[in-house]
Amino acid sequence: MLLGVQKEILRKDGKDQQASLEEIKGDIRDCKNDGFLKSRSGSSLKDIGIDLGIFKGSKIKGNYKGEAVYGEPTEPNHPYYKSLKTLKGFDLTFEMFMELINKTDYLFRQLVESLEKKMAEEIPMSPRERWLRARQEKRMEEERKMDEELKKILNIP
Repeated sequence: MLLGVQKEILRKDGKDQQASLEEIKGDIRDCKNDGFLKSRSGSSLKDIGIDLGIFKGSKIKGNYKGEAVYGEPTEPNHPYYKSLKTLKGFDLTFEMFMELINKTDYLFRQLVESLEKKMAEEIPMSPRERWLRARQEKRMEEERKMDEELKKILNIP
């Protein structure tokens, strides 16, 4: 099953990724319904020593309350360093898999947004595209001003 999951996640565009995560979610639900995977309300990956709040790389101000993590999970000082022999299948729950799926979905969405933004900055715009963008920005500014005026009239802070 995990090999299939890996193949599904590695598809190229966001729509395939989303559909694949939904398929995985369905497979996990089926495993729970068929009795292969237990559900324990309130269980989390933290129960098995995995904190998805830890991020890799340099600490960015305001992103995470904890410390930044450097290195790979295969290195002994890494918080996730753990032999797979210590992980038992019966410790895994439906909620843990849903947590992984949701985090994966969130990270894919962040990646796509970041790549789209980067591409928009790097790809030169045609004169028409520049005109449309300027027109859109002007319209948004006019709407913002109108909202401010309405707030003043209605005495809304």
